[in-house]
This record gives sequence, structure tokens and C-alpha cells, in this order.
Amino acid sequence: MNIAELQKETDICNEKARFRNNLPKEVDIHTLGNRVHELNNIILKEMGENDIVVGKDGIRRFEKRKPRKIIFYKDGVFLEGFVLFKYGSRQATTLIADIYDGFFPK
Repeated sequence: MNIAELQKETDICNEKARFRNNLPKEVDIHTLGNRVHELNNIILKEMGENDIVVGKDGIRRFEKRKPRKIIFYKDGVFLEGFVLFKYGSRQATTLIADIYDGFFPK
């Protein structure tokens, strides 16, 4: 990929990221839930329900993909594998904005 193509792809991503720097003060939990549902459907459609994993014996096999939990608490949001992100923190804001914008959380 050359620099012009990379810049074009970056511009497209930035254009789609409407909420990255403009997250509403009050988040609509129903909209957020709908976005998570849409992202789940994308994963199922694009990649199916299974991952190919290589065992210790070197044999490849299918394993059911394990979902990553996202839990919204009164004081913060929890993404499985990470600590609780307090609302208002950069991590929580980025996570919520990514979901709102239709991106998979980083």
C-alpha cells in the first residue's frame, strides 16, 4: 500500500469516527446495545462462529470463538481482559466512541 492509499484509508476511518471527539454527555444505552449487536453480526458474517487454533501437537482444529464481555456499570465500563474504565476516563470514552462509530473496541 502506498502513502496515498494509506492516507485515503485513514481519511475514510476519520470520517466515519463521528463520535471519537464528540461523544454525547449522556450515552443512550439502547443505541449502544444496538451497535454492539451490529458488531456481533459483522463478526459472525465475516468470520463465522469458530477460530482455527493450533494445538500443542501442531494439529489445527476449530474452536468456538469466545465472546469478549462488555459490561456497563454505574461508575464505569468493563471490557473483558482489561480493568474497569471509569466513565470520563480516556479509555472509557474511546471504548464507547468506538462502539458508537461502529468500530470494534481496541
